[in-house]
Amino acid sequence: MRKVFLNIDNVKKEINSYKGQNVSLTVNLGRNKICYYLGIVEDIYPSLFTVAVKDGQNIKKHSYSYSDVLCGQVKLCPV
Repeated sequence: MRKVFLNIDNVKKEINSYKGQNVSLTVNLGRNKICYYLGIVEDIYPSLFTVAVKDGQNIKKHSYSYSDVLCGQVKLCPV
């Protein structure tokens, strides 16, 4: 469900303020599957943003759209 008090522009500004910072991600994959990640917001594009997540010795990039944050499927919190 969409958060009524937010819009896409507010979400973009909020995520832009996290660029280069460590964040905690909570991703709802559906069917009671929730993943938790610690990563760094790397790149910001007009329709999505990428997060670098360290998995053991490898670094993986995950990309999410702003609408995922707006609908509550992805939650970002600064660490």
